[in-house]
Amino acid sequence: MSGPDTTQGQELVFIGTVLRVEALRAALTACLLGPGEAVPAADDFPDWETYGIDDACEHEHERALSAA
Repeated sequence: MSGPDTTQGQELVFIGTVLRVEALRAALTACLLGPGEAVPAADDFPDWETYGIDDACEHEHERALSAA
């Protein structure tokens, strides 16, 4: 028996009934950095705000919160 898996990475899960697997794979593969390609200095994605389990997000409606 081997030790714990130390591979790092991310996993995406797509759920649907008519997925075009090869088109998804090609689009995602095109996003990968090539050999020797530097990581961009700027991050195009803003930081996400995080909330505690009992905190309300901005998109939640007051009516739904008052019913809880």
